[in-house]
Amino acid sequence: MSTGAASGLLQQRPITVDGEALAPEPDSGVDAAIGATVPTVNGQTFNGVNVSVPVKGTPTLIVVMAHWCPHCQKEIPMMAEWEKAGNFPDGIEVVGVSTGYKPDLIGTSSLKVIEEPSQWLADEGFPFAVIADSEGAEAAGALGVTGYPTMMMVDAD
Repeated sequence: MSTGAASGLLQQRPITVDGEALAPEPDSGVDAAIGATVPTVNGQTFNGVNVSVPVKGTPTLIVVMAHWCPHCQKEIPMMAEWEKAGNFPDGIEVVGVSTGYKPDLIGTSSLKVIEEPSQWLADEGFPFAVIADSEGAEAAGALGVTGYPTMMMVDAD
């Protein structure tokens, strides 16, 4: 588990998975995960609050992101603004998964200076719970993620 030097928060935390992992996202063609049962990913936020996805009985948007990803750096602030403006539909739970932690990139620049995941999300005002993925990216692997960002909508069942 890695601790962010500036924040003192753990940037990676243990993950457990209940159920079979989704097939990896294909480069093209039909995604084999469509219609499949999504495994339950159990983890914790950066400050240790237990979180699981998908949220049982509630449609859930799972947002998998990496702090160094330029596409994530563009989309996460847009999602925060969308929520602030009240544009997310009622009855949908949004949960993030922060994965691909690369401490060696802290302080370097892509679109902006790269920060620890917890600090980046706080600075962007991302208002949703975020699971800190493990060093081995077990949450992302269980969800079939092959690139960032990945967003998946899971129905209530």
